[in-house]
Order: sequence, then C-alpha cells, then structure tokens
Amino acid sequence: MNKWTVYLEQEGEDLMLPLPPDMLKELGWNEGDTLLWTVNEETGQIILSKKKVWYKHLWSKLWKK
Repeated sequence: MNKWTVYLEQEGEDLMLPLPPDMLKELGWNEGDTLLWTVNEETGQIILSKKKVWYKHLWSKLWKK
C-alpha cells in the first residue's frame, strides 16, 4: 500500500487538496470522480477512497452480454 503526503492550499476562502498525478494514475482516479473522505478517530489519519458508482458497474456487465 502506497502512502502520499499532501498539504491543503488556500485560494481565497477555499481550501484545495492537490493530489499528485502519479497518485491519481496509480489509483485510477480521474477528474470528476467522487471521493469519500473518512477520518480515523484513533490516529487522525484522513483516508480518501473513490465512491463506487453502481450504475457504471451494472452497465459494464450488461454491455458485455
């Protein structure tokens, strides 16, 4: 499992979390994907994961038939 450290950047009142291109490529994430943000209560770690889109999975199975 790889780990990356990124830092929040502030642009006006907005906060942005820039994700490294190598991370996006390795994880298969793309612009427009919905990411889930989970905080580990014990360690304070923030875990990002890509939200699964059920209809894309279903469509890919139907399309193959």
